[in-house]
Amino acid sequence: EQDQIEGDLRNVFDLACESGIEAIIEAASTHGELSLAEAMPADAGYYARSMWAWLSHRKSFEKALLFHEVSHLRWWRKRNDLPRVEPDLSPEALDGLKIAISELLMREQGRGNVCTVETMFRDGTHYFIAHPDDFVQNVLAHDDDELLTPRTFRRTFEIVFAFNGTEGTLELYAKVPARLKRTLEELFVNIILDDDLGP
Repeated sequence: EQDQIEGDLRNVFDLACESGIEAIIEAASTHGELSLAEAMPADAGYYARSMWAWLSHRKSFEKALLFHEVSHLRWWRKRNDLPRVEPDLSPEALDGLKIAISELLMREQGRGNVCTVETMFRDGTHYFIAHPDDFVQNVLAHDDDELLTPRTFRRTFEIVFAFNGTEGTLELYAKVPARLKRTLEELFVNIILDDDLGP
């Protein structure tokens, strides 16, 4: 229970800033809550506003975490030569993308056996956020009896595709070798845009 509370408070802390509050308001608008900014306590600081949103608008708060995280990613790679079409957001296409990412990473790096893909739409851009499994990590941690015990777990890491169909642009965020970035772009265009990527 304490770990859960600490995790929740960490999220409140992460959004207790100007960009975090903006992300909460933006996320609320995607759920049709257009008056959330007005409803926020007017005399409260960032921490109080973030906690208020966590307490009373949990769905918007959780989505704002994703907005805020994507906004602060660095080292994007951009292409501006893609077809100007609407992306395929069907469950079949998303399944195809996650399977293709998983197969590529397993073949090339031995990780990514399980992968989840989330989507969101923001400022005219469709985001496809993949969460493949990373390598196994071994850590020492105290168990419930306060004994030092080795624990094994797999974190996920992020691969983000940001596609703007109006402009025909694709931005990719992925901490993988450069040769794999090209392949990831090809997979995305083939599966989500039903097209082939040129040189």
